[in-house]
Amino acid sequence: PKCNYRIKVNNLGINFCSNCNQLIEVKTDKNRKLIVAAEILFKNGVTFKCLGIKDNGFARGEVIIPNKFRFIGECICEHGKIIKGKGKISYTNSDKYNGEIVNDTPHGNGIMIWKNGDAYTGEWKDGFPSGNGIMTYDSGARYEGAFKNGLPNGYGIMTWKNGSWYKGNFKNKLCHGQGKYYDIHNLIEEGEFKNNKFWNGIRYERLNAKWIKNTIENGKSISSEPCAEPELNEEASSMYELVKELKIRLKECNKIAVYIEQYYKDKNGIEAKMIFKDIVQHIGIIIIQIIRSNKEICKSHVKLFNEIFGFKYKIEEFQVFINSVLMEWSTKYLADTPYYFELCIEKDVETGTNDSRILLSHYHFFALAFLSIDHKIDYVEMEFITDYFTKVERVLNEKKIKQLEREGFYLKDKYKEKKTDNNFEELDGLIGLEKVKQDVHTLVNFIRVQKLRKERNLPVPNMSLHLVFTGNPGTGKTTVARILAAIYKDIGVLSKGHLVEVDRSGLVGGYVGQTAIKTKEVIDKALDGVLFIDEAYTLSSSSEQDFGQEAIDTLLKAMEDYRDRLIVIVAGYLEPMEKFLNSNPGLRSRFNKYIHFDDYSSDELLQIFEVIVKKNGYILLDEVKAYMHNAFEQMKRKAEANIDPSYHFGNGRVVRNIFEKLVSIQANRISSGYVTDTELMTISLDDCKALFEKQKA
Repeated sequence: PKCNYRIKVNNLGINFCSNCNQLIEVKTDKNRKLIVAAEILFKNGVTFKCLGIKDNGFARGEVIIPNKFRFIGECICEHGKIIKGKGKISYTNSDKYNGEIVNDTPHGNGIMIWKNGDAYTGEWKDGFPSGNGIMTYDSGARYEGAFKNGLPNGYGIMTWKNGSWYKGNFKNKLCHGQGKYYDIHNLIEEGEFKNNKFWNGIRYERLNAKWIKNTIENGKSISSEPCAEPELNEEASSMYELVKELKIRLKECNKIAVYIEQYYKDKNGIEAKMIFKDIVQHIGIIIIQIIRSNKEICKSHVKLFNEIFGFKYKIEEFQVFINSVLMEWSTKYLADTPYYFELCIEKDVETGTNDSRILLSHYHFFALAFLSIDHKIDYVEMEFITDYFTKVERVLNEKKIKQLEREGFYLKDKYKEKKTDNNFEELDGLIGLEKVKQDVHTLVNFIRVQKLRKERNLPVPNMSLHLVFTGNPGTGKTTVARILAAIYKDIGVLSKGHLVEVDRSGLVGGYVGQTAIKTKEVIDKALDGVLFIDEAYTLSSSSEQDFGQEAIDTLLKAMEDYRDRLIVIVAGYLEPMEKFLNSNPGLRSRFNKYIHFDDYSSDELLQIFEVIVKKNGYILLDEVKAYMHNAFEQMKRKAEANIDPSYHFGNGRVVRNIFEKLVSIQANRISSGYVTDTELMTISLDDCKALFEKQKA
């Protein structure tokens, strides 16, 4: 038995590992058919109070790890350890965390409030801020950008309480690389920084009410001259982009409001008016609750509120506004589900739509925007956001409102990228492969959205662009890989966008050490493009004499070293590819996006045949088309009836082979005597019959 909670629906059943479990107390309802609560004390001292099991296998409850923390939320707890979960953690040293957890540590997205007053919201890895996020310091400083191992690393913006700021690259929290520093009093530096010191570039400095321009090389001034006061046409914050985005979201909410009103008018003549006003006030009270948690109103909050909703409040006036609407709006929108939202949910249930979830995703974005805009993240803010949105989400789940297909980022924006129309036209022009085309479009749109979020300093989840293509031979995997490589170049993911295609023979050598050399040579050719490995499963073998594992190890290292310059696509049959990915944890973690290529239908095979014939300057008569369609149907039925697991239908490759054989038969038929141009170009019915009768024989 596993050390985990397990329920049998009709009769009580719960099993735990005898090695780590010490005590189980199980409470049931009066019919002893349902676990109401289970309290488990593990031998390592961890206590797990389970209050119920969700459909996804996660348990609701409380985990207490002595001398470490107390967790409340949803999790999978095994061997006295939170394997995976999401909820609130109160540490024994008074630190507080709210978010995703893996192996007892923050991992994923979450918010941490340290006892010294520092706070962080964003991505976590193995207990440290890693990825994109926002850190506010007790001193009043605020950093927004990339993190690694708990410190600012990469591009970001640091602002200080007095208004000074630095925008550029960081290394372990130090200004390092290209950047720009602005001191609110008398200094502007733009160029290269080295370990927090301005190293190369131009420094503008105000001395005795006059501005001096200094040229700096290797940390020293090599020239200086008087100059006019430099213009500063930028701000450190991304307030403008945030306002623009929030206004677009507000427009999207208005569209849903109009749809709700029209739906009920068409349904039964009911006038559901003022829906958008309710939406705006609902957003307003969510924002107000976040602002109220601060001891004092932040200027950034008031400025953002005014920009979005068109007010001109000063701080004192804004406080009066809050006091005037607080009680009414809290009762109307936060205490229970608002009437307008109930109407939206009812419409979603009746029509199968999910506008209520879309609205909630917009509300959540407004909340996070106001949470992150000031220089301090308060635990009360964090708890309100988590508790409120969890409550509403539970209502939507009970009503079985369908989930959003992807993150609720329903925005369109002009994107500076090369024109991708030609590549998408080529993709969409391929015969069949409708699910593949949809998957590629979705993938590219996802990448575009993440790039937009990164440009606007919004949290961006870690994502792997490496892909697994599965399917039989001749289904277009290599063609799609080539098109996708070109699209990656167009949208700025890769600088070259070329495709390097190899199989096992191109990577694996015949003696120790040769494989690594061959694999590195192929990788070097593929840098800034896509490496396509066909029949990749042949690299993994149980034989100790096989050098395929050396190729895999070299490949995994390159994928880590060149994560921004190399995308790998592995291809092959579905079941062997599953075994291949399961053979190495590093493979499974890097390849988590699958695109499956189905076999072509007989209609699609005929279309491919017609394209090949036309491209090579031949003519097909209608009787030949009918004959070939019937031939393809028989081939498909034969393939589907084949029970040999090693047999795989060749799809497009079979069609090309058939064409080449027909051309040979036609050539033999007309080789003697005079022939017309039409005869030279025509594949006859006799040619087709000769081929397939020969194959039957």
